[in-house]
Amino acid sequence: MYLLVKRGFDIVFALLSLVTLSPFFVIISILVLLSSKGGIFYMQNRVGKNNVDFKIIKFRSMKANSGKLLGSDGSYITLENDDRITKVGAFLRRYSLDELPQIINVLLGQMSFVGPRPDLRVHSDNYTEIQSRKLLVKPGITGLNQCLYRNSIELRHRLSLDVIYVERISFCLDIFILFQTLKMVLSGSGLR
Repeated sequence: MYLLVKRGFDIVFALLSLVTLSPFFVIISILVLLSSKGGIFYMQNRVGKNNVDFKIIKFRSMKANSGKLLGSDGSYITLENDDRITKVGAFLRRYSLDELPQIINVLLGQMSFVGPRPDLRVHSDNYTEIQSRKLLVKPGITGLNQCLYRNSIELRHRLSLDVIYVERISFCLDIFILFQTLKMVLSGSGLR
């Protein structure tokens, strides 16, 4: 029952969001194009429910063909004052506006509004048995990590919270995550 209601909510809210936010999509698209050479969107392979790959969609926030930096946990990192990030991109990232195109991923059924954030294949191939439980549910635009720490904690801690989400999944938890994420994003905190 929970999954059916959640999918219904995702579809209705995604359609309403796309219609309501379409002027912002146009403005952001123009700003991204003017900020540097390259396309509007950045697409990257991620791992979703049942270990299935899909392409996550974001507004491009870095200069085209920027190199990738890896952290000690194998995740991609950005540095403070990273010169690969455009000025427009820095603003989009601060307020998570670069994530808005993932509403399309939700509409396509690849993601949900709430769930564990999808990881790269290089990470999912190294999950422990317990960590792989996060693949039992659809990944989300926001999740327990984002509402508590945004992206300021290491991969192993994020994976622990993802498993906690899967084990305690409920409407109440989803609502808590949505409101806490909004609070976190509006404050602009939790970024690294």
